[in-house]
This record gives sequence, structure tokens and C-alpha cells, in this order.
Amino acid sequence: MSSTFFEEADFHALEAVDALEAYEIMADSEVRIDVLLTDINLGRGPDGWDIARRSRELIGELPIIFVSGDSNSDWKKQNISKSVMFAKPVAGKDLLGAVNAAMN
Repeated sequence: MSSTFFEEADFHALEAVDALEAYEIMADSEVRIDVLLTDINLGRGPDGWDIARRSRELIGELPIIFVSGDSNSDWKKQNISKSVMFAKPVAGKDLLGAVNAAMN
């Protein structure tokens, strides 16, 4: 799901092409992040679990929404507080609901 989907729902969304770009965005002190939405399997390099842990180092206890086609069973083992997991495919309305709930 692209950032355009969330912007059409009146959210300001930032999109990173990979984990390293996500780290750069999170480290920018002028950027405010209220919710992190990440897939788990991102190809080569850090995965969504790594991004979540790094976000906690850089930002603190922000809510995290994970989306994955095959990592649902790992979610509880990862023990990342204030997070939810959605199995792919996930409906856009469900993600919007999760973002709304996380921000309230």
C-alpha cells in the first residue's frame, strides 16, 4: 500500500524504499512520526523487525503496524510492544482503522 492511499484518507504519510531510508527519516529531528507501518520481508538488508527496534531507539514507544504474508507466527516471538500484525492480503480499510486506533 503506497503513501498515496493514506494521504487520500487525510494522513500525512512518508514512504521509504528500504530500511536504510526509513532509518534516515526516523533520525530526522524535524520529522514527526506518530505510527510506523512496515512489512516484515523487505528483501536484502534489515527487515521489518529491525526497523521496529530501530524506531524504538530513535523515536520511543510509537505504535507499530506490521503487515506480512508469512511472518504472523513470528510476531509474538519478537515481543514488540504496542504493535499489531496483519496478514496479507489486508484490506485498506483495516489498515486505516489500525492507524486511526493507534493515533487515538
